[in-house]
Amino acid sequence: MSDSSLSLVSNDGSQRLFKTRWFAAQAHTLGIADCELAAAAQLLRAGSAGSLGGGVWRKRLGRGDGREIILLKRNRHFFCVYARAGRAITDLRHDELRAFQEVAGEYANFGERELDALVASGVLMEIRAPEERRRKK
Repeated sequence: MSDSSLSLVSNDGSQRLFKTRWFAAQAHTLGIADCELAAAAQLLRAGSAGSLGGGVWRKRLGRGDGREIILLKRNRHFFCVYARAGRAITDLRHDELRAFQEVAGEYANFGERELDALVASGVLMEIRAPEERRRKK
């Protein structure tokens, strides 16, 4: 998948894709590229991901190496919050799922200004297509 296909986010900014700082470190360790995250969010948007309820979704990534991610979908936005290799996500405990659902509920309360502030502070990182990143600078 090319970097230009990262624009799961709509051109008008109505849908955005974020990752947490912790998730970014895990994704780097597991070799998960931003283009894979964008593809996963596109599939989630198309209904091809496993809903765990409460705005929490599980998506297995390609390559057949057992990598899975947890995405939160709140309002129009997607948040990558957890990544593991192997069966770790499949074996989520009930208390872990509840914690993700609570975070999803918190994210639902964020408006655009709050999201922009979280990106500016480094708490969240927005995944953008290369041409969008150049325009934002």
